[in-house]
Amino acid sequence: MEEPVVTEPKFFSAALFKTLQAVCSRLIPQDTDAIQVDLAGTLDLQLERQQGDGWRYDVLPNDQTAHTQGMQGIEEVAEHLYQQSFTALSTIQQDKILAAVQEGKVNSPIWQHLNATRYFEELLVTITAAYYCHPAAKDEIGDVSWADAAGWQHIGLNQLEPIEPPTQ
Repeated sequence: MEEPVVTEPKFFSAALFKTLQAVCSRLIPQDTDAIQVDLAGTLDLQLERQQGDGWRYDVLPNDQTAHTQGMQGIEEVAEHLYQQSFTALSTIQQDKILAAVQEGKVNSPIWQHLNATRYFEELLVTITAAYYCHPAAKDEIGDVSWADAAGWQHIGLNQLEPIEPPTQ
């Protein structure tokens, strides 16, 4: 069963959730004409439910702490470099910050004890998995293995599930 879009975060503060939404939009841009996968909402629910992938890098804290600190660290860098929230920056400025995190070239209090390159890798893997677990994203790459999932109801000729794109 597909989760509804998260509008009120359950794990993150409202401000950090907006940061996460902006980060997700930069890391996995989505076509506005297609179904939007709620990447930030998926991560928020996973963290609230304490559902992880079962492992972590030894240089990172638990998922809840790592993602909270990671979003705070991104905000710290935005404030330091541009005196603005990450969400208020241009996409070019946001990309520069994310590239700096990815390369470990960030210097603010949080990044002194949170490994930036490992955190970036963990975040990217987590939201990429969330994206490609969605049926619309799987369909985009020609993977219809999700069609056999429980809940597949419309199996007659010319019947489509609500999530399926219309035929041309």
